[in-house]
Amino acid sequence: MLDAVINELDCLAIGVTEQTVRDWERLMPLFQVLTVDNQPLLDSWGTRAEPAAARAIVAHQRDQQTLKGELLVQATRDFRMAPIYLVLTCKPGGERLMQQLSMLPLMLPFNSDGTVEMVGRGGWRGFCLRGDALDVSAANLAPEHEDQLRANMQKARLYLVTQAIGNKLVLVICSNLDEVKLAQRPAKSLLATNKLQPFDACMQEKPWLVGYSSPAVVDMQEKLNTMSGALSHFYCLGSVFKLLAAGDEKFAAPAAAVDSLLRKTAELLPQKRQAEQLMVWQRNDAADSSLYILTESDACGLQYAPGELLHTACAALPETAFYLEGTPLTGGRAIDVPALLREVDTVAQGYVDTLDPAKSAATEADVAEFRRLRPVLEKWAQSVSLLQKALTGSGAILLKETAVDAPQPLALTLKAHVACEPELDAAAAAWQEGLDLLRKEGGEPSPWPVVVERQPGELSLCCGGNAFADSASASGVPVAGGSVFALNLATLSRMAERYAAAGTDSRASDAAAAMKVLATFIDRVEGAATTCGDRLRILLRVQTVQK
Repeated sequence: MLDAVINELDCLAIGVTEQTVRDWERLMPLFQVLTVDNQPLLDSWGTRAEPAAARAIVAHQRDQQTLKGELLVQATRDFRMAPIYLVLTCKPGGERLMQQLSMLPLMLPFNSDGTVEMVGRGGWRGFCLRGDALDVSAANLAPEHEDQLRANMQKARLYLVTQAIGNKLVLVICSNLDEVKLAQRPAKSLLATNKLQPFDACMQEKPWLVGYSSPAVVDMQEKLNTMSGALSHFYCLGSVFKLLAAGDEKFAAPAAAVDSLLRKTAELLPQKRQAEQLMVWQRNDAADSSLYILTESDACGLQYAPGELLHTACAALPETAFYLEGTPLTGGRAIDVPALLREVDTVAQGYVDTLDPAKSAATEADVAEFRRLRPVLEKWAQSVSLLQKALTGSGAILLKETAVDAPQPLALTLKAHVACEPELDAAAAAWQEGLDLLRKEGGEPSPWPVVVERQPGELSLCCGGNAFADSASASGVPVAGGSVFALNLATLSRMAERYAAAGTDSRASDAAAAMKVLATFIDRVEGAATTCGDRLRILLRVQTVQK
């Protein structure tokens, strides 16, 4: 059945109205409650905590349960979802397949419980999820919130219906079938938009996928991204610290540090959210059967300055596993790394202070390791800051497979081209001091030594040798602003196998095996990113393995 669909399918289109976006934003608290689960973290923490902290964790869980109930009640007070349209168009002669697929929604709820009822109305067929039949007790809410949620869901409905119209299959998800409207001619369709004009020149490629996301959709995506589990876990830490600080002042500092880290994370998120376009196509000629992915969007404050790319010839070398080079970035936000590391240290110590001493040994060892590395991280952050101020040329990364008889299977080099010699000297000294600190603390010599190399106008950080040393170098390619990269999966797979064979880490062997499988399908991935004005354009080329 799946093969038949793929062979007969001509195109797939998805249309979303502005009202749908507003409805999704209104329901966003509901998605957060359903997708972010801190219970495993809190349960594990509670079993290891000393008595006062364990009580604070229980109090936080109780507060969270109240907040969860309030969010659920608020999100479902007016349960509405404007229609989302999905249209499958078949090739000539595939109308019968569309008729068959239109029956699929009638089969999906087979053997379902009472929360689902079948729907047949005006040519539409499908099913409806009934809110009044849902078991809201599974949410484990306080009685008052459970009663309000049950009342809110009495009239809530979510429909999934389909209809075959000629060579098209229309699928709709909505909360009210009366809102479903089908355009009588293409000019009135949701998909009739001039927003994709930047891709007009590529339309002769007969794309697989063309997409446009409005500023409202992009903004919603960014908000959903902020609901990550890591940020939620930090919120839990800060909440417990604040409860403990009421009885013990030593927890005031870690509580304040968590607030500061959350605030700084929010400041680093993109502030400029505009429309995005996406296009995917494949060329099927003798010279090129690659898959292409093109995106264009607002540059979100990070842009490339004009400059030269000096090592583009490295991308085509057979021993190159990964190559990346770019002109200087502009518009970035400066980060006070030493202050950031101090706050992380404060939070880590606060967490250790909540634990039962008999169960804290492993965590204390992790904190001690972090503190050992802090001076190194601060020195390297200082060097990066110095380079950022003085970087006037390109920066590059090159990962190469070495000769079979080489001590290490790889050579990795990070290189920066800098015109200001005083900053270059200071950055080199900071990098070298960081390495010396790491070696001093590490005791035994590292099997993967890292070396700082200083040349006129450039600074390199090398592991396993200088990857650029024997590589061909371009004379200089002027770029209006941008970066290029190349990833050779076959070379990376060989290098991973050599690395895994040299050690005993089973994870390295698993990674090498996975890379080898991937390399049987994909040969190379190449890409380029450019900025022109306020537009960011990224073009990826995925070259498949020739059979």
